[in-house]
Amino acid sequence: MLPPPPPPALDSRQVDKDKDSGKQKKEASYDPSEVGSDRGVNAFVYHCLGLTRATDYETITNLSLQFTGTKSNDKAELVIGRTARAIKWAKASDGSDGIVSTYNLYRLGTFGSAGSNGEVPLVDLTTSNFASGIGVLAGFEWGRTRAVPLTKWRTDIHDGIAKARQECIAAHAVIDPLTDPNATSDQPPLLAANPLPSCEGKALATWMSDSKRANQYWNDIVAPLWGYKKDPEIFMGVEGRYAFQDLSYYPVKDPKTNTVIATTWPAAVEIHPEPYSVKLYGGFNWQVGSEKHRMATLGLTGSLSYRREVDFIDGTAGKTICMPAATGANFEICETDKRLAPPYSTTGFVGGVALNLQFKRFWYLPPIALSPRLTYAVDTKRFGYEVPVFLLTDDNGKLNSGFKFTCRLKGETPEGFELKRSCNINLFIGGSFGIGQTP
Repeated sequence: MLPPPPPPALDSRQVDKDKDSGKQKKEASYDPSEVGSDRGVNAFVYHCLGLTRATDYETITNLSLQFTGTKSNDKAELVIGRTARAIKWAKASDGSDGIVSTYNLYRLGTFGSAGSNGEVPLVDLTTSNFASGIGVLAGFEWGRTRAVPLTKWRTDIHDGIAKARQECIAAHAVIDPLTDPNATSDQPPLLAANPLPSCEGKALATWMSDSKRANQYWNDIVAPLWGYKKDPEIFMGVEGRYAFQDLSYYPVKDPKTNTVIATTWPAAVEIHPEPYSVKLYGGFNWQVGSEKHRMATLGLTGSLSYRREVDFIDGTAGKTICMPAATGANFEICETDKRLAPPYSTTGFVGGVALNLQFKRFWYLPPIALSPRLTYAVDTKRFGYEVPVFLLTDDNGKLNSGFKFTCRLKGETPEGFELKRSCNINLFIGGSFGIGQTP
């Protein structure tokens, strides 16, 4: 399998400058220290780190590929993502020449629901809820990081390479008989006469490109240049979902009144609804405090969706039915997860807003993040809100666990189906928090 094409290299030879009545072009050379003089980050990755094939990378994330899987409320989702990144010129906040990284994220996946109880709690009204079945999703997102001054960008590169040179010199400073194949077993360790030639120019590039070290220096030097470790300053995207369902119900109750209307036990009715949703979203992120002394990060996201909703009225799904095993039998056979009325179906617009706030670790207190979300469905005149609080981190220090309060208020479909209020609070483990999360 061939590796995916790399993001376009930075061409720093041309910087457009408005001056007087015309545009003049200024040379701005990019020289990543002595380790190669090729222009562009890709040249550095290829010629200095030797990462030219997909198998050279330690993780698929470094290849801008991502596989994610989530499961909650009897729903499962598997998504494959591909990110294309680029670096462009921009003005930094201080007015100097700067660098921004942009990305195009392409997502394709599948999702499904077991529908074990037929009443899956739904707070995010912007996507279609469905009791059981499988669906597909596709999405695209564009984002841009905050501009970094060109001087800092170059300094970070040089600092990373200087650190690599120091590590190279330390590794070549001692001739150790335990690692030197030309030494005898009784020879003591010796100080090298001059380790510098082994850690300059192409020799340093060869040392950095060793399979044991190349990915370390990719993460230390290259990943920050592409914006891997930064939250986007601005982002926008679109996502579509389409589901295929096989449902059945027994027409026992009137879904509008939730009263029994059948006089004898009816046969099951099979239906095959296909709910869908299309969502447009976008948002901004801000830092509270300076880059060096950042106190918190604030994200604000809005969305507008159009979706078709197919769901069962509360009180008509997830029921247990018991009937005599046979005529004259003194015991019954019971079946669970049965639906006693047909579902309702409605289409319409849904608006949503999300506020994502993350505080850094302070004193002995752990990092904490809040992610309240509010949605409103126009067709059912219904609000839904969710307030996750992230308190625990994983092995990499990323917030992923906490507690969540969710609620969806009363509503009514255009056909007159009453939707009841439903709220709960629960703990979650293994979730993920991101400043750019969408409602």
